Amino acid sequence: MSKFKNILCLDIDDALLPAKNFFVGTNDDVFDVFEMNMKRIHMFIEKYDMGVFITSSWYTRFTIDNGNDLGYKQKSFFIENEIKVYDILKQYTQGRIVGLSCGSRIKDIITLLNRNHCVVAMDDMDLSRDVINSYDSTFLSPDILDKNYLFVKIEGFFTNRIAYSMFQFLGNS
Repeated sequence: MSKFKNILCLDIDDALLPAKNFFVGTNDDVFDVFEMNMKRIHMFIEKYDMGVFITSSWYTRFTIDNGNDLGYKQKSFFIENEIKVYDILKQYTQGRIVGLSCGSRIKDIITLLNRNHCVVAMDDMDLSRDVINSYDSTFLSPDILDKNYLFVKIEGFFTNRIAYSMFQFLGNS
């Protein structure tokens, strides 16, 4: 059981880290955008004392070290880019990593809800319907999703509008 009541689930590719190949060419600012997003996320996880759960497929590249710190295991040919992502993630989530995906973001979210966490899922795909359809209501009351789950659509930038919806939701948790 995590010491954090509020958990932020993070998807990385195409959500917080935009694709390098842009419709009209190649971008060289994807790591700048990612770092800007992580700076803003850091403000939220500090203000609301949130743990961070990596639901992204990047979970295969990470470990959890020293209790709640992000670790890195080398596995791919894109090590230079992975290390940049890892360094940025580690800097802004230090001491707050509570889990890595089991390979299914839906199962990850349901597990966190069943453990009585308030979950905010930052993703480029809305998994809400799948979570609702897969959710086993024998563990918690039917209104748990309304009270303890928020999907936040991120497609490149963590904007003030998104921050406001999280503020409204977390203010009630």
